[in-house]
Amino acid sequence: MVSLDSVFICPVCSGQFTLVTQSLKCESGHSFDIARQGYVSLMTGSSPKSDTREMVQARHWFLSQGVYEPITEALVSITSLVLNNRDSALIADLGGGTGWYSRYILDRFPTLDGVLVDASPFAAKIAAKVHSRLVVGTADLWSSIPLSDSSVDLALVIFAPRNPEEIARILNPDGTCVVVTPGKHHLAELRTVVPMLGIEPDKEARLFEQFSTFHHKASTELDYKVVLSSEEITSVVAMGPSAFHLSCEDLPAVQPTEVTVSVRIHEFRL
Repeated sequence: MVSLDSVFICPVCSGQFTLVTQSLKCESGHSFDIARQGYVSLMTGSSPKSDTREMVQARHWFLSQGVYEPITEALVSITSLVLNNRDSALIADLGGGTGWYSRYILDRFPTLDGVLVDASPFAAKIAAKVHSRLVVGTADLWSSIPLSDSSVDLALVIFAPRNPEEIARILNPDGTCVVVTPGKHHLAELRTVVPMLGIEPDKEARLFEQFSTFHHKASTELDYKVVLSSEEITSVVAMGPSAFHLSCEDLPAVQPTEVTVSVRIHEFRL
């Protein structure tokens, strides 16, 4: 089973960690505290912009309603194909938030271990408690990913920041990176009544440009309709980037609405 000191490396010098009471210390003397919830803070310098407490609470509640369960089932299927019943493997959930997808996958594959990295301490507090085989740390993924070279079998980037250079470093030679992005019609019906941020028209083209040094193995298109309650509509807006620009008080009252869930799941190999 993985542990904080066996998975993470020092974000300052890339040294290996030793667990010392409630902190991780490397050979060079850099020390990082372990929060009482069980995650380790590996932030250096100023912290990047990350999900607020309110955004995390909204996401945690919304995901628990099962609206995105077809996405998790698709990820389970891809995980099964990619890892091909390996006796052991490490998945890295990068920008994994509250650990919803990690927990789902680890529950289905008892031989897997997981590590989750996110910039938000509010998300990490929840993620650190969702599964016994998931270790959690906070870090700036735009800067570096505090994991050893070639240590990861499957990297997940689900509606999260992408750092292809660092992902290439941490993946083992047979590893796979799975990237989930919203399709152009994702939640389109809500954008006609709620002031949400739009989907950039060149989003997918930029993704493939970012991963140009990888081999594109496969893509899965997932589209389905679902009726969202008024509370679910408020939460899905409050949990995303639109929440940085408006508050729940700014949202108009919206009746239950049928919306399109549209995502693209891309598999990249080195």
